[in-house]
Amino acid sequence: MVEHNVSRIPVVDDKLRGIITVADIARGVHALPKGLAAKSLNDIYDDLIKRNAIHRINTAADIMTPDPITTIPETSLTSAAKTMTERHIGGLPVVDRKGRLAAIITKRDIVRAMAALK
Repeated sequence: MVEHNVSRIPVVDDKLRGIITVADIARGVHALPKGLAAKSLNDIYDDLIKRNAIHRINTAADIMTPDPITTIPETSLTSAAKTMTERHIGGLPVVDRKGRLAAIITKRDIVRAMAALK
């Protein structure tokens, strides 16, 4: 996550099975750093490494949020933004009709799309 500057990673096999966020990792190691929202991904990762806490996680299933809230490709940006706001989530996996991951839409994506409107 740190290496690729992403704040969520989907867990997939043939379908989307879950999602892992920085908060999931912190909860998974029972080491939620104070001021989590104010820290960068690098700072959070460094905190966990210093505490030797990150090594307590064995598999993605240990910390992922299973069956995350999703949307479909035909969903409007307005509807996606409303879902993310109502559910207090920063990203929304986009799945096809078979449940396969197609993309992840984030708050940043929505802001960029709105900024591009003329």
